[in-house]
Amino acid sequence: GQLWVFGGEFTSPTESQFYHYKDLWCFHFSSKRWEKVTSAGGPSARSGHRMIVVKKQLIVFGGFHDNLRDSKYFNDVHSFNLETRTWSKLVTTGPEPSPRSACQMFPTPDGRVVIFAGYCKEKVKKVEKGVTLIDMFLLSPDKHDTTGTKWRWQVVKQIGQRPSKRTGMCNAVGKDGRVFLFGGVMDLESAEDDSDEDSDDEEGHFFNELYSVSVEGERATWHLVSLTGKKDSNLIEKKGRRRKDKDGEEEED
Repeated sequence: GQLWVFGGEFTSPTESQFYHYKDLWCFHFSSKRWEKVTSAGGPSARSGHRMIVVKKQLIVFGGFHDNLRDSKYFNDVHSFNLETRTWSKLVTTGPEPSPRSACQMFPTPDGRVVIFAGYCKEKVKKVEKGVTLIDMFLLSPDKHDTTGTKWRWQVVKQIGQRPSKRTGMCNAVGKDGRVFLFGGVMDLESAEDDSDEDSDDEEGHFFNELYSVSVEGERATWHLVSLTGKKDSNLIEKKGRRRKDKDGEEEED
């Protein structure tokens, strides 16, 4: 009966003001009221991060911060205990994912966390270039740790028919542990000619495919889901003009 929100960003209509948040809020559906939750030690101000519920804690991963001169991307992990209402920065070992925002993040039935894909900017010849990622990682709690703050990263081997490079997908976790992912968009200019130019108004390829993925052990199995019935005309796969925001999400004109 609660909705939790952390961080995010604000941009004024004239784009003269821009800043990131690091506050935590809880919406109580029973009383229809917002509660600002104050607790020290949380993640720094950011947007483009992801947050999920695992058992009795919120797990926050990644995101970025823009100071109007350059963008800093994160790959740190923080936990918020829903019982004690305290933040902890997780101590991780193993091959960790590179800093990123706009990734897919979902839990497994046995209490682990999956990170898939995402977006970041890298400097190439002193010019920032957007990079779309398609790797997958698994974050597992240390079975011998009693504090709940020690976790381990593992690289996940992906098999089957997985999505091509894209950002902006939506995901939903099924009851059987399968995760469904839909849609997304890929910047055609960067994909085709690897140009150093990074325009805010570029050609993009939008997708309307539905995929499912199951993670067992350290292996993820992908399937392209076959759909029947009449397609919504608003969801037809197409090419179009779109504008990129700072965390790699896309807005169609």
